[in-house]
Amino acid sequence: MAVLYNKRDIFKALGLSQRTGYSFLNNLQERYPKEKCFSLYINKRQRFSEADKERIIQLCYGIKEEKEVKTNTG
Repeated sequence: MAVLYNKRDIFKALGLSQRTGYSFLNNLQERYPKEKCFSLYINKRQRFSEADKERIIQLCYGIKEEKEVKTNTG
């Protein structure tokens, strides 16, 4: 059986506090609405697979790289 993670597990993997993590995940979901990593719900609760967790981490690094490029071109 596959391991499923909840939001708090994702926050720990990203090194975020709970309050910051909720807003960060909501912002990611608004920024990438068609990403499949945000679409798994079980009993009205959002869950994440290992692949989803890795994809969220990739999206986070993509945002950091975009910010670095914007600040360096200034």
